[in-house]
Amino acid sequence: MTSVSAYAMMKKMYSQPSRLQQLLANRRLLLVAGGLLLAIIVGIVLLTSSGGKDLRTSLQHLSVRYDSVVTVVQRAGSNNQISSDDLAKLNAEASSVLTSDETAVTSLAKNYGEIPQDIQTAEADTSSAGKLDNAKLTNTFDTTYSRLLRDKLTALIGLIDEARSETSATNTLSVLNKAKANTNTLLERLTSLKL
Repeated sequence: MTSVSAYAMMKKMYSQPSRLQQLLANRRLLLVAGGLLLAIIVGIVLLTSSGGKDLRTSLQHLSVRYDSVVTVVQRAGSNNQISSDDLAKLNAEASSVLTSDETAVTSLAKNYGEIPQDIQTAEADTSSAGKLDNAKLTNTFDTTYSRLLRDKLTALIGLIDEARSETSATNTLSVLNKAKANTNTLLERLTSLKL
């Protein structure tokens, strides 16, 4: 063998990657691909779990708002202030339905711990009692109460929709969908009353 051919053979042998070098390159490629896949999964988990804080807050607001609406409905029904038979009947049904939905929503909210005082303060109803007391004095209780309840049900639906948009959990959506359907039905019936 001549030195030129030995040189050419050695050059050829060292210029092509060895099997070991190929395996190491493939291994590095697999590690990089695996790292990217792991980063994507972690990113997705972080994005979906960051909605949990918003869902918690929405459910807590919704729970306190339900309590406020139920209190107004029960107070209106217990004082025999409603003169319309249709409104009185609807109010009794609303009390039952809203109380049931409140219990279900509050159960969801309790999964996130105690409701903070700032949420309770923000959702405190400080004007309904005064409006209804004034309506008793001016003999406009039914119209004032139905308008007030219509506004409260509409606001409740808004909070339900907000909470629904922040979750994909089947059980949570089931509770919220039922609450929305019930509230929509009450609102439609209330709107159709002729007072």
